[in-house]
Amino acid sequence: MLLENKIRYGKRVSLIYLINPNIKRLLFYLRDNKNIPEKNKWSIFGGVLKNKESKKDGLKRELKEEINIPIYNITYLGSMINNKNQELYFFKGKVYEDNLDNIRIREGQMISYFLPHEIKGKKFEPSVENFYKKNKNEILK
Repeated sequence: MLLENKIRYGKRVSLIYLINPNIKRLLFYLRDNKNIPEKNKWSIFGGVLKNKESKKDGLKRELKEEINIPIYNITYLGSMINNKNQELYFFKGKVYEDNLDNIRIREGQMISYFLPHEIKGKKFEPSVENFYKKNKNEILK
């Protein structure tokens, strides 16, 4: 059996696109290269919701666990079901830290800012890229 088939997926996941208006770029992190889904792909912050946790409460908990900078203007964008039958809830928010050295992540290999037109291709997590393509104008607003 393939290792990928053995990985269990949470049913509900909250995720957030973080845009820095100062530099007009989106903040992504490179997922770990361990035994996790979509390893070594660029993704956005967030994670699996616990029990009856709300979409927004779960997102805030995940942000606190994963990244050490303030997030402003968190807004719900919509949802989709991915190919693993997970319901993904997407948000957007703003960050104002221009210097990546001042951002400490607690999950993943590294972080990077990307220009909006760079969010494409096999190096990005597919669900994150697909939702971005369909909702780009709203995310960048």
